[in-house]
Amino acid sequence: MSLLSRFFGLAPRRVWGVPEEQVRIVFDNPTARGLLRSTHPYRSVDSIDEGGVVDSANTQASTLDSNAPGPNPHANLRPEARSNQDSDNFNLRASQDTSNSPGTPAPQIHQLTIRPAWGRDHVRIEKARWQDRDWLEPWEATIPPEANEKLPSLDEYLRQTDAEVEAGITLPMMIEVDGEVIGLVTAANTVRGALYSTTVGYWIISKYAGIGISSLAVASVIDVLILKLGIHRVEINIRPENQPSLGLARKLKLNEEGYRPRYMHIAGEWADHVAFAIDQESLPSSGLVNEIWGIPAREEFVSKGDTE
Repeated sequence: MSLLSRFFGLAPRRVWGVPEEQVRIVFDNPTARGLLRSTHPYRSVDSIDEGGVVDSANTQASTLDSNAPGPNPHANLRPEARSNQDSDNFNLRASQDTSNSPGTPAPQIHQLTIRPAWGRDHVRIEKARWQDRDWLEPWEATIPPEANEKLPSLDEYLRQTDAEVEAGITLPMMIEVDGEVIGLVTAANTVRGALYSTTVGYWIISKYAGIGISSLAVASVIDVLILKLGIHRVEINIRPENQPSLGLARKLKLNEEGYRPRYMHIAGEWADHVAFAIDQESLPSSGLVNEIWGIPAREEFVSKGDTE
């Protein structure tokens, strides 16, 4: 598809060769249907994030007030899942906001959408991250001091990420609740050839922590990657301190493959991780979402062989 055709809307966007609408996932009334918890059982989030950073020069918090359309191009934005960096997992500390204390009602969600992020979508994503930075930053990935790497500008990152999505290298899937960006699930470091594998990372803002969105979103993206996009193996690496994320991986019945000492540079030091994976052979034939939540694949996305 030419850039001119896309600009004038003459052809649909394609994600890894597949029409975008076939990898868009929508859950209507997930709270009322029992797919998500109606109260907060704990204040710790099952969250993983991707590595990478953007030039943070001249960061101004005032550019990210509630009325701003997006962050300053020079704000502390981090490219998601750059091809020359590993994925990372974050143990996000408990939020200080008592609105998600145990037993308090969770936000009522009318529609949960998980869809590919393009272009300026990443401005909205990074605005959400910035506004919840006290929750997200303490365990973010860092570049080792010995690395000699030039950080991309926001515009460079947007162009690079869109190109990697079209090339089948990266797949950032933004999580929206009733139109509000609340997180991201990213498939990165995708390898073709004899491997056909990818690594998944994710994060979610504190307001929606602990009610099951991360589990549902990650399971949905894994289903898309394997059932729709033909990936053979999906890997997730989790810090051993991140008990909620370990619980998520085990809830999804991912295969625990071992311990990786000093796997990723986190908060200024090399951090250990636990490796989990799932492949075509170990994925339930109907997908994780149907296996765990009992939802037919066709309701959320079109899977292989689904003709309803």
